[in-house]
Amino acid sequence: MSGKRYELGRRRFLQATGAGVAVVASLSGATGSTAGRQVEDAPDEDEYEEILAEMDGDGSEENPYVVTDVVELQAMSGDTSGRYELGTDIDASTTANWNDGAGFAPIVAPPADDSEEGGRPRTRAFTGELTGNGHEISGLTVQRPDETGAGLLLANRGAVVDLTISDATVAGQAAGILAASTGGGVRGVTVRGSVSGERTVGGLAGTNEGAIGECEGTVEVSGQQRVGGLVGANNGNVGGSSVDGSVDGNADVGGAFGVVSANSAVGRVDATTTVSGSERVGGFAGDHSGRISGSTATGDVSGERLVGGFVGECWGNCWALPHAGQSRGPKTSADSLARVTTGCGPVRFTAT
Repeated sequence: MSGKRYELGRRRFLQATGAGVAVVASLSGATGSTAGRQVEDAPDEDEYEEILAEMDGDGSEENPYVVTDVVELQAMSGDTSGRYELGTDIDASTTANWNDGAGFAPIVAPPADDSEEGGRPRTRAFTGELTGNGHEISGLTVQRPDETGAGLLLANRGAVVDLTISDATVAGQAAGILAASTGGGVRGVTVRGSVSGERTVGGLAGTNEGAIGECEGTVEVSGQQRVGGLVGANNGNVGGSSVDGSVDGNADVGGAFGVVSANSAVGRVDATTTVSGSERVGGFAGDHSGRISGSTATGDVSGERLVGGFVGECWGNCWALPHAGQSRGPKTSADSLARVTTGCGPVRFTAT
């Protein structure tokens, strides 16, 4: 997928992957060549509205906001239901000095003073649309280890397309370079950097409850439980994606996914990772009860209990594949080396 550009224009698109993933967005193109302004500290929340008003666009489907620097990127919290596009590559390296070292504040709507009609509280998730137009956000720092979630977005319930985030450093209790959690659509997103957290930690997203397609990651991921190179806990659909790097955790640790839950589907995902943990550790997934097809895992896997070259522990109707290579761990058995749900397509792996 490297180097691929998406011709979006002002039209709708539908992308289906081998896992049945569908990501729909309505986004438009933009051009630009400069990295924009740099500031030593983050803009105040009460400045977001003014910053948005000065940007090109108005956040509508016909005229999305055009983001050209890291200040405007941060101001997206001022309108989390708007439509955005990057007009240029963005240098976010100064975020390492923002907020006394805490860095960039994940994009999130402010708390509502009261509920909307019907008594339902307003969601704080990003519900708009963001397209990168092939541009890159580099040097993003989000250092919030004591906060609930960390990432460019706190939670995505909208659409993110055709974006690269590189040289990122992200830390939070739940964390991912793109988002702590996503329940919307993510397509054509590449992430590179390091992520650390406690529970539900992934290179791209801590938790997925939506659709992810054609994404890539080169990452170092560490956490305690539900830790994955791509996604920590997958409760949705993921297809046509890949990840390489290292993943380290305690329980439910996998090269691509910490946990693949029931009713979720994974297809054509490749993991080339070094994976280490204590229990339920796998080259592809630590704990699996969903559907996996056409996927691969390559790399060293080590642990103490329920260690598998492909899957650490499998629930439900599972069967053991012929295995290749070895996993390291005193309680590793041949049965645990590669197990997936009955009815899946061919799955191959190597573990050395």
